[in-house]
Amino acid sequence: PRGQLSILAGRPGMGKSAAATSFLLRAAKANHNCQFLSLEMTGEQLGSRMLTDLAFVADSPINYDDIQHHRLDDRQRERLRTARKQLSGLPIEVVDQRGLTLADIQAKARRRAAALDRKGERLDVLFVDHIGLVHASERYAGNRVRELAEITDTLATLAKELDCAVVG
Repeated sequence: PRGQLSILAGRPGMGKSAAATSFLLRAAKANHNCQFLSLEMTGEQLGSRMLTDLAFVADSPINYDDIQHHRLDDRQRERLRTARKQLSGLPIEVVDQRGLTLADIQAKARRRAAALDRKGERLDVLFVDHIGLVHASERYAGNRVRELAEITDTLATLAKELDCAVVG
């Protein structure tokens, strides 16, 4: 919901990033302006994940791994070209940068929100993948529980400030 932080949690390798990119695409297809801050995957990896989602056909899925290793036939390449055109028209901004601090995240989200505001639009959803890699302030250095509390509190406050949904 707008103005709130939602946490997508799970064990490593359970598909949190895949779910987040799927949520991102669904939101963007519904014409919601989205920003995706990736602290883990590169823009190329995210793009491949989104393309496999957009080009999905139940009886002939294209695997993410096949894109990464260039194991595609001509039909799959054409489906991906079509998906790429669709993706380029969606209201998504992807930032792939490791080592973001809370201040960096706030600045990037505020900048995106301001740019959209100048066009008479608004930032609807901010995705942060993943909050375990966000650098907290030095205030609670060494106390991971307190650091995560600071990160989630800051993201929740940002959601309220920008009146957008934040998914971490």
